[in-house]
Amino acid sequence: MAIPLGELNPNYFIQDMRVGLWLVAISFLLLFAKDFFYRSRKAELENQKKLFSGFAIFFTLYAIARVCFMIADYGFIHINGIPLPEFQFGRDWAGGFYFNIFWQIGTLFGVIGFTTLVFYIENYLLEKKTKLIFSIIGLGLIGLVSALGLIVRNLVYIAIAFMAAVPVILYFYYANLSEGDIKKKATICGIALSFLLGGIGLDSKLMQNVLFPLNIPTKIIGTLLVILGLFLFNHEYGASSGA
Repeated sequence: MAIPLGELNPNYFIQDMRVGLWLVAISFLLLFAKDFFYRSRKAELENQKKLFSGFAIFFTLYAIARVCFMIADYGFIHINGIPLPEFQFGRDWAGGFYFNIFWQIGTLFGVIGFTTLVFYIENYLLEKKTKLIFSIIGLGLIGLVSALGLIVRNLVYIAIAFMAAVPVILYFYYANLSEGDIKKKATICGIALSFLLGGIGLDSKLMQNVLFPLNIPTKIIGTLLVILGLFLFNHEYGASSGA
């Protein structure tokens, strides 16, 4: 039994601008994933092939993660909007159980995506100058989410925020090691990743809770930053074959 669209709270999905924006962002994630897979087949340098494949895998995994998060929120809203028999407790339990399952699946896909991105940057862009330390941390985080994600949710949010910052740091580190056009390109890519991953962070529950008293529309701003970062990153790699 579905509730009429007109009876949804204005802050919820159907009337929420964020839903449409995330559908756009997911579409671009999948489109650019396909684009980078194609570029990986056309690239002449082996490291570049691997790096482009890593970008494609990250975009694909994060698109799946976002779909899971949307299903979690959408299902929670609808289950809580349906008059289930007899007890409010039954509705709350069903909504929470549904949300938790898809939240954990989405979080796991997201963490695997971040770890994949970090691994490909460390291995094929920085050529193991960082000894793959951050990739190893990412593997530990995957285990944490798999085993204890629902129990230590706030810790998971903080850990994911750390992993999201790592690719940005690594790109600026690479820019610092480079010169000329490669330095410029790496810097722009670092900025693009700052928008992309910063937007993901703003859209997280952790940042929503932190910034809620300030009445800042973190969901909308975050999603717009993700879209901006995607376009800037894809454009920069489409402009030339460096970095």
